[in-house]
Amino acid sequence: MKSPVTGKEMTLVLEKTMYAFRGESYECEQSLWRCEDSGETYTTDEMDMDAFEQVSRQYRAKYGLPSKDEIIALRERYALSAAKMSLILGIGVNQWRLYEAGEVPSVSNGRLIRAIMDARVFLDLVNSAKHQLGPREFGKISARLRLLLSEDDR
Repeated sequence: MKSPVTGKEMTLVLEKTMYAFRGESYECEQSLWRCEDSGETYTTDEMDMDAFEQVSRQYRAKYGLPSKDEIIALRERYALSAAKMSLILGIGVNQWRLYEAGEVPSVSNGRLIRAIMDARVFLDLVNSAKHQLGPREFGKISARLRLLLSEDDR
């Protein structure tokens, strides 16, 4: 990559960098392009996303939050749409979809998601949201959860 300052080729380097995320600092190794003449460093969108992924993994690990893949797998296990998961959990109509896209949940929402990995806990929340679901839909979801629970018991 050429330096926008000098037009010369830059060097690709790996540096430890501190990033602020939700009021805390996290260290990651970030790839940077360095202009040897000016000392300026530059990144690409891909480099920035890699650094963000490192930081978000550290944050998720620190607070026990599920990963994007765990969130997707959970919804698929329960055979529900993202909108239905949001409705049952009471977290906003598009929030689950954002979590599946990689947004890091708040600690409270992340722990709620971790808790519903236990189908018994999720069934309790489905029962709490019964008035928001139609009778047919409630029955279908409840039956699916009871089936999963019986499979888990075996």
